[in-house]
Amino acid sequence: MLSPYLRNLLINWINSATDLITKHNHFMSERWKYQIKTGGIWGLFMTVFNVLFDIKEIPFSEQVATPNFYIRAAAYILVGIFVLGYFTWKSKVKQQAAK
Repeated sequence: MLSPYLRNLLINWINSATDLITKHNHFMSERWKYQIKTGGIWGLFMTVFNVLFDIKEIPFSEQVATPNFYIRAAAYILVGIFVLGYFTWKSKVKQQAAK
């Protein structure tokens, strides 16, 4: 099971990210809004996909109970935001400039 410290840390991180996106939206550039949206969706999709891929071998409740699940989920989301989001933003800007 996830320790109370890690659980609180994860909850605080999620709340901070949600506050940043919703309450301080006018301070964020369009690039960051785009990166968070596209990368976050990709990260959540990959997390769900991995859970479903392993569900025959490891039940859902056991997968979610391990810290490894949360570390992988955070890694997918961060990679989605900072890597995938960045490169898709650059591609989007390049396509708009070509028009």
